[in-house]
Amino acid sequence: MGAILKALLVEDDFDVAAGLAAYLESRGIGLEFAYSISGARNSLRDGAFDIVIMDVQLPDGSGVELCRELKASGLETPVIFLTALGTLKDRLGGFDAGGTDYMVKPFAPAELLARIRALTQHSQRQGGLGIRAGGYHFDPLTGLLTGNDREIVLEKSARKLLRRMMEASPGSANREELMDALWGDDIPESTPLRMHIHQMRALFTAEFGHPLIETVRGVGYRFVGNS
Repeated sequence: MGAILKALLVEDDFDVAAGLAAYLESRGIGLEFAYSISGARNSLRDGAFDIVIMDVQLPDGSGVELCRELKASGLETPVIFLTALGTLKDRLGGFDAGGTDYMVKPFAPAELLARIRALTQHSQRQGGLGIRAGGYHFDPLTGLLTGNDREIVLEKSARKLLRRMMEASPGSANREELMDALWGDDIPESTPLRMHIHQMRALFTAEFGHPLIETVRGVGYRFVGNS
């Protein structure tokens, strides 16, 4: 059996969320829930997903605008919108924001499952479930980093840091966003970010022959691969 697909369901109607969860989880889809824009941001910051299933009308904002924001920041994960708004203008707005598919309520859970499988299989064939930078490929879900004919699996903290740096490549990730990736609003008084970076560089040098991470003075860090 292949790896279980991991989906983020962003839906504020608890009955709808529970019904979809019962159906999808019984068919091998691993689900995490968010009930608001802020909850979805936190989930996407802390973990990686194969697909995002998002209601358009959420208590604290628009799922369409959240999708636009996430896509602008580099999110490659397919997004399926769920909504009662089914006019052509609504659907075109969803696609313009970066949505991959658009389902109008009510719908059959079996159709949603079919669309999830079709979209994720397409993404896997296109190499979309992962991040490429500097000649390396990183899967945030499994922590597998491959390149230079070698591969390693990273632990949780290193996954979060590397994801931010590779998403920003060839630019740099500033210290504030890296610390936010690790600790969110609970940044410790003594922030050992440099220690984490030092350990990652040592690991990468041992495994790949290169530290892969460059310090950008006064800004943060940049993933440079073998360059």
